Amino acid sequence: MAAASPSIAEHAPAADPPEVAPEAEDEELPYYVMYQKKCYLVPEHCIKFNKKKPVKVESGEAMGEVHDSKAPKKWVDAGVSWRNFIVVEVELDGETKQGIYVTFTTDVESDDIAIMRPVHKAVIKSFMEEWDAWSEEKKGKYPELANFALGEDAQISPVEQRWDQVKADLPESLYQKPKAQQRQFTAKSAAGQSRGVAGGIGKKATGPSKAAKKAAAAAAAEAEAEEEGGEEEMEQEAAPRAAAGSVGSGRTVTISEELFDKMAAAYWGRRA
Repeated sequence: MAAASPSIAEHAPAADPPEVAPEAEDEELPYYVMYQKKCYLVPEHCIKFNKKKPVKVESGEAMGEVHDSKAPKKWVDAGVSWRNFIVVEVELDGETKQGIYVTFTTDVESDDIAIMRPVHKAVIKSFMEEWDAWSEEKKGKYPELANFALGEDAQISPVEQRWDQVKADLPESLYQKPKAQQRQFTAKSAAGQSRGVAGGIGKKATGPSKAAKKAAAAAAAEAEAEEEGGEEEMEQEAAPRAAAGSVGSGRTVTISEELFDKMAAAYWGRRA
């Protein structure tokens, strides 16, 4: 049976740190949310819990890395605790909705301290396990967290709530979204691109030629040979089979652009 995933409680400090009063300069800040590339003001009466403790990170890039992660450990490793959370509660057509947000700050001055960003459900669930284990006394002290109800929506819609949109004097942010991982260039996708290009220049594409198959097989063999030596024994035994039939078998093998160019040249040269 697979081991259970670690909970927030396993990563959290053994005891709560002493209470520290929020800085006076932060008490009167307006709060914003970004939604569909637009900025909205959060009504003060909707904020039910806020200890005014932004998450301290090194840079705007670090903000994005933490906020984008669905791994609870990533958040805890960044120093995030329930004290950093902001609980928002709204009503729409008789239905109550709740959301949990955080703000960020760095050594460089910005308005990120006032820009609320929604926390992923997976992270909230892990913290809810911690809150369930609180004493009755602590639950009574922080009912907004102890009684928090996780909804279906990723975040509260400021459009549905008709919150005021900010169109001038927008808050300045250092936040940077994580860069999307580049798509791997594979022998399988290369063969598909070869067929697509062949059809696009007015020649009927009926499938990869023998030359293309040979080039793909050679590329697969070379890619397998370049892999590091710490692989499982089963994968090492399967390498010759993958090299011999990488196109027909459906296995995806990463190759270099140079190898793809050779493969494509062999294919187009035969079709010309």
